[in-house]
Amino acid sequence: MTTAALTAGLERIPDQLGYLVISEDGVLASAGELENDEHTASVMMQMVRTASRFMLSGSVDVPFKRMSVIMDDFVYTVTVSAQKVFVVKRQQNQREPVNLHHYYAIFKLCLAELSSCVTLTPSTSFDGVTS
Repeated sequence: MTTAALTAGLERIPDQLGYLVISEDGVLASAGELENDEHTASVMMQMVRTASRFMLSGSVDVPFKRMSVIMDDFVYTVTVSAQKVFVVKRQQNQREPVNLHHYYAIFKLCLAELSSCVTLTPSTSFDGVTS
């Protein structure tokens, strides 16, 4: 198989920073930030080998098709297909996780402020209609 056939489509992946195409024999193709990155190729292959050992008992299916390694600024997406491992390094566009404790504290402050202005009794509803 030609290099162009192996890498068809990898260049068009959004936010792609680089890629590796790996077989058991070594790196077949590479580009971008992963060009000639034998160390990352070795680490990814070891991760694939390790994950492949976790086959469910009685299952004949491959234990996984895709694996993501999420870092602070980027993501490695690893896909196994046709006895080759495709690794794409992509820019991480995910926002920071929401700190719910912060919003809960604000909610409590608003509720405290509201309770100082309005006195609720069992017969008063929030829409002002008395039951």
